[in-house]
Amino acid sequence: MITLMYSNYRPSPAHIARLETMAGSGRVHVADSEAAALALAGETEIVLGHRYLRQILPLAERLRWVQTTAAGIDQLPWEALRERGILLTRNTLNSQAIAHHTLAMIWALLRRLPETMDAQRRHEWSAPPAMLPLPRTALVLGLGAIGLGIARRKRNAWGVTNLFPLTPGATF
Repeated sequence: MITLMYSNYRPSPAHIARLETMAGSGRVHVADSEAAALALAGETEIVLGHRYLRQILPLAERLRWVQTTAAGIDQLPWEALRERGILLTRNTLNSQAIAHHTLAMIWALLRRLPETMDAQRRHEWSAPPAMLPLPRTALVLGLGAIGLGIARRKRNAWGVTNLFPLTPGATF
């Protein structure tokens, strides 16, 4: 049985139907609360997501695979999963969108959009504040799919010349 424990959204009926074509009718369940996750734990073989993973782990004797939606695994009970021989994988399909979003937020800070929006809310109209200079040095912590996407985009789009990978052998 597949148990969906996404933290950000409720899966669509179409998503559940696609999974049921692979797992079988009635073998895909949504755990939209801790109580639901605990009730499904004993039959769960595959978890998509990770919201209630710590809570169900002691009860999920049939669990063999967790496909997490987390950006990294450091906050997950990966050691317990490894000890039990449970496969832990990540979905990196959104990593490039997250890298783009991160750079958009950096641009917003450089353009001083928060200050401009605050002034707008106060009905203070004046020349926009000067844009901060583009950074020439960047430290990216974590060189998974998201971190590499950010590092590559900073180098290519902004001409950042000083990228310091903390992972030996990492290239941008």
